[in-house]
Amino acid sequence: MARNYAALTGKKIVKRVRSKHLQTTVVCVLGLGFCILIVCGMIRLVRENHEYITPVFGMVLAALGGWYAVYQFIRQMKVLRDVPNARVFRKYGTPDEIARTISEESGSSLLESGQTLLTPSFIMKHGDYESFMPSKDIVLMYRKEHRTNGVLDSVFLVCHDQYGDKFDYPFKLGKKHAGKMDFAVGEIVKHCPECRFGYTQENIRFVSQNAKPLN
Repeated sequence: MARNYAALTGKKIVKRVRSKHLQTTVVCVLGLGFCILIVCGMIRLVRENHEYITPVFGMVLAALGGWYAVYQFIRQMKVLRDVPNARVFRKYGTPDEIARTISEESGSSLLESGQTLLTPSFIMKHGDYESFMPSKDIVLMYRKEHRTNGVLDSVFLVCHDQYGDKFDYPFKLGKKHAGKMDFAVGEIVKHCPECRFGYTQENIRFVSQNAKPLN
């Protein structure tokens, strides 16, 4: 069923973005606490059993996990301190401007597959407004697959924009949905004829080296 964005406002987008980053912040805190518990457990194991190899290895992994949790926590807090100045708004306009675009175009969407919405001018994951990406700004696209025990269980269209950011847009599996990703690529490329295709080191390097800085 198509999502209705007719009543979408800038305030609703800001609220959603804030909620998303707040949830991630909580996960980071819990993750850091778990890593600290592991380190404490490994230290206790060394003291009681005088075993070093396994505990040291465990402490190194926990330390890396803790570092990553702190890194992500800092990133989330930077956004939470000033949500209206989040990266997506610095790239594509104010929350109100983005809300207006989504509201106006969602009614004439070209495709909806799973959590992905494609309109004549942008692609977005439903409810994830930071994934809003104008088609004209896409510089690289490729297909990504996820398998569990060798069985394909999800597929994504990965899009990189001219600012060096990328998002994975999920598509449904099954014969009924076959060809939808190809259709989406065909519609997007109408707006970005110089877009590159395929996950290669050359393409990734091209995106990185030519990414536009944000003011």
